[in-house]
Amino acid sequence: MNKPYKEGTIKLTWINLQDSTILESSMHNSIEHALETARKTQLGEKFLIMELIITNGKQYKWKLLPYGEFKEYIVGMKFKKSILLKITTFSLIFLGTLYIYNILSKKL
Repeated sequence: MNKPYKEGTIKLTWINLQDSTILESSMHNSIEHALETARKTQLGEKFLIMELIITNGKQYKWKLLPYGEFKEYIVGMKFKKSILLKITTFSLIFLGTLYIYNILSKKL
């Protein structure tokens, strides 16, 4: 079976700025080339870089590398999976709102 991409291929990927339902990507031979492409396309830090680690030509396993919005992606995935983190976040928002309400109601 012919493999379209070989292990070690670097993928630069980003969300289309005009239509957030579209994921775009380009393939590269090196991280340096992917970073140069990101710079030229003015993505800022709004991208991810991955390395192809396993493929059989139909399925692909990519390793997320520490570039672009790597940290934000990891935090978002942890938040999505963590009930405790969600409860803590919403509790802090609620307590902050209550605190501001109390301050404003005393001034009126």
